[in-house]
Amino acid sequence: MFSYSADDSILDDKSLLIVGDTGNERLLRYSYQDRNLKGGTEIKVPELSNPIRLQINSKGEIFALAGKKRRIFRLSPEGAFKGYVDAEGVPSPSTFVPRSFKIDGNNNIYILDIFTGRVLVLNPEGKYQKQIPFPKDFGFFSDLSVDSKGTLLLIDCVKAMVFSAAKDSNSFSPLTKSLREYLYFPTGITTDSRGMIYIVDENGDGIVVLGRDGSFVGRQLSMGWNEGLLYPVRKPRCLPH
Repeated sequence: MFSYSADDSILDDKSLLIVGDTGNERLLRYSYQDRNLKGGTEIKVPELSNPIRLQINSKGEIFALAGKKRRIFRLSPEGAFKGYVDAEGVPSPSTFVPRSFKIDGNNNIYILDIFTGRVLVLNPEGKYQKQIPFPKDFGFFSDLSVDSKGTLLLIDCVKAMVFSAAKDSNSFSPLTKSLREYLYFPTGITTDSRGMIYIVDENGDGIVVLGRDGSFVGRQLSMGWNEGLLYPVRKPRCLPH
């Protein structure tokens, strides 16, 4: 028997599941087949501690954000350390502190920089392309996502709002009003191929589903021990780790 504390996980289109085991400072590789997880192979990289965000690009490379070092690591599909994502060519201020990051279908990298208050857009090699400043009067952005059309989405866990920026836009605007009537504590956001938006409601033990236009569609999951239910171990995620 072993135990782990999972802070994030990522499932690619080939049914490869990577889990970030923050408690043991490692990654775990599974395959999802016939509604079951198989494997559990350990990926242990000495440089990588406290993995809190994970992504897999189209080449199978694994990207992991180390919560303590606040650096994004690039690993080979086999889990070998290949280097850091250092955002080459970022204009002043060049210092950035990633809270989260996402990789789109073209392997571009989007970094949620809570130090300067912006989203950095990098090409697949990690070179600077552009930056989009955070909107005015926000609370705290805990996560970001990018949909199939290149629209960027930010989730504000303090105001319980979603902000968006179209692919060619250089600014964010509110996509929703406050979603407090539907959720308690939003901490994560992602989209599917249809543009549907999924928000993790950590204190509400579920997933809130929105349409591409930000309209409320429904909720999924609830708290419990049975299959298909959640029983999370809580810890604050809205503010930086």
